[in-house]
Amino acid sequence: MLDVAQYMNSTHQGENATKLTPVPAGEYKAVIQDVELESLAGKKDVSKVYLKCVVTHLLDDTSLRDLLKREKVTIRQDFLVDLTESGAIDFSKDKNIRLGRLRAACGLNDPQTPWSFPMFKGRVIKVKVGHEMYEGEPQAKVFNTVALA
Repeated sequence: MLDVAQYMNSTHQGENATKLTPVPAGEYKAVIQDVELESLAGKKDVSKVYLKCVVTHLLDDTSLRDLLKREKVTIRQDFLVDLTESGAIDFSKDKNIRLGRLRAACGLNDPQTPWSFPMFKGRVIKVKVGHEMYEGEPQAKVFNTVALA
């Protein structure tokens, strides 16, 4: 057990990193480590409520771990889930494309078979990682998910 008071009450010297080296762009084998849903209030209209899905992918690539000098390399994928007026997940045309791609990559996009968000955990898929600029810094982002070939 750690003595947390030791850390709280002692002085420290050294500089902590302030930037995370982004995962290089490319396609990686990934294991879905976690899936969370969040309820968000609208920014423009606070009476509107949105459903956000956050998927944590563990990238299964030894050379990537070596390059980034990390024991584990994870990347988050965030997207909003389109809902109908009644609050159900919207299955209509041109809705929930990212959710549909994730379900297809996991083998869960059969319209006749029930599914749930926890069923994503542990599934092995391929993620396509790219970069977006945020406040002048490149940020790694999952642009697509597909089934492993």
